[in-house]
Amino acid sequence: MNKVSNNKTLLIILASGFVLKLIYLFVIGPAFFGDRLFINADSYSYTDAFRNLINTGNYTHDLSYPLASFGRLPVVSFTWGFFYLLAGSKAYLCLALFQSALDIIACWMVFRIMQKFFGDSVGLFTAASYCIFPLIPFFAAHTSAEYLSLFIVLAVFYRLVFFKQELKSYILLGILLMFGFYTREILLLLFPLSLLYLWKNFGFNLKNNVILFLLMFVLYLPWPVRNYVNSGKVILLKPYSSGYPEFQEDMFSYMFWLYAWHDGDPDEYLEYAFHLDKPVRFPEEIFENEYERKMAYDLVYLAQHCGRSFIVWQRGAEWEHHTHHCDHTALISRGFDLLRDNYKMNHPVTYYFKVPLQNLNKAFFKSSLKDPQHVNYSLFRAVMIFRSIILFIGLIACLINWRIDYFKLSFLFFVTVYFVICFILRQVEIRYLFQADILILIAAATFTGEFFRKRKEAKRL
Repeated sequence: MNKVSNNKTLLIILASGFVLKLIYLFVIGPAFFGDRLFINADSYSYTDAFRNLINTGNYTHDLSYPLASFGRLPVVSFTWGFFYLLAGSKAYLCLALFQSALDIIACWMVFRIMQKFFGDSVGLFTAASYCIFPLIPFFAAHTSAEYLSLFIVLAVFYRLVFFKQELKSYILLGILLMFGFYTREILLLLFPLSLLYLWKNFGFNLKNNVILFLLMFVLYLPWPVRNYVNSGKVILLKPYSSGYPEFQEDMFSYMFWLYAWHDGDPDEYLEYAFHLDKPVRFPEEIFENEYERKMAYDLVYLAQHCGRSFIVWQRGAEWEHHTHHCDHTALISRGFDLLRDNYKMNHPVTYYFKVPLQNLNKAFFKSSLKDPQHVNYSLFRAVMIFRSIILFIGLIACLINWRIDYFKLSFLFFVTVYFVICFILRQVEIRYLFQADILILIAAATFTGEFFRKRKEAKRL
């Protein structure tokens, strides 16, 4: 194909991708998800933070809980807030349309990256594959950090692939990296990956690297300074709970104990926090002796009556709104930490390998839903099977194309994210894996496109 024909094809792909997202937003999405089309579990923490900033001057998603002031980094809140000021209650739809339009640029960046390494035909095939992957419109519709994080990852990779060793390139990259930080903390991973790429390909330019570090520090500094002014404490990033009062130290210690021996999301045990009438039962094999067993049951009972997070779960309101004759949150936390440490010591293989590998299997072959009543399960399962197949192809593609730095970056980002989710956090949710997955799906599409290109050339010969 000539250049004019390629440009027309690219325009058709970009326009078709946007139209498909519009069809999803106005036809497919409402039919499957109804009033949950634009929201997920995190949406209101972003929107409430902006509303409270406008109404009270406090950037916090919960005015009654001090840690909520630091719970949400500002990019998503302020992006949604811009449309809220313009369109009021239509802000959710406006943000979805904005993210869908932004994805046109993302698709173009995918084309340009693969065009550089494999030529026009593979670039066009990869861009078309990116456009039709169904999880992209799903997340682009949400008021959350998932899609904006993906766009930033692609933008950073694009800047690296077309990087020029001049000061403005370092400055633009630094701004992008900090924009990623203020969107989602996992994107801090882009910083070491970017440095590795730059130092490998361009060496260590002292002047430009010092300016890059200083720029990023200056852009970062307002966040911890603001946190210190508001709290009198040094808070470099955010509390682990993201400022949710139902996730304080008692609940986190309880969850980390559960994750020590249970893969994925042990919802049946988390329900003990708010279902006081539900009989408490744990697997007998997780206890080393009767003392441990009794300790676990006693701690759950104590947490149900004197644990801050557990009380919030039960009553759906803040701890401070109620009077209590006891508060043993710290004691409960230490107790569950002790149980987790004992399990780790007595069952190291299960703790360090078996459970994380079960999490990895669940992440790679995701097929279950935490909230199935809001989703067509057959459609979801079909998409997830397709995703697993493409991930397998994409990882092979990364290894085959290891000489190309883009594939190295994608593979390292993917492996690091999966390791953090499956081995450290141990809470497997598809939205946490979304950006890493898309990078590997792009690699798979490129591999497939290159296969068809070579086959076509062989037939010509």
